Amino acid sequence: MDTTITYKGFCEDNTKARRLEDIEIEFLLCIFEEAIRQCRQNGILEARFTTSDFETIKKMGVGDYDIHVECRNISSRSLWVGNFSTQEKTFKVFAEAN
Repeated sequence: MDTTITYKGFCEDNTKARRLEDIEIEFLLCIFEEAIRQCRQNGILEARFTTSDFETIKKMGVGDYDIHVECRNISSRSLWVGNFSTQEKTFKVFAEAN
């Protein structure tokens, strides 16, 4: 199943730490896309992962994030929300997938 993802925005809440590097954001977005694909393939609307669940990403040196991905149906559209967190960083991303 081919999935088209349209990003609607993202935000970080890193008052306790330095902001995320651009490359780290790019890797987290790759993880988010893969998590959405896995959820859609298995008919799951909500799932929890860690970065270690994604073999190719582990090799890229991204930190150990806890990941919560969920699909919210808003006005007959599927909005996917991804929350990435460590003890020091929080990153949230929103996207539509069809």
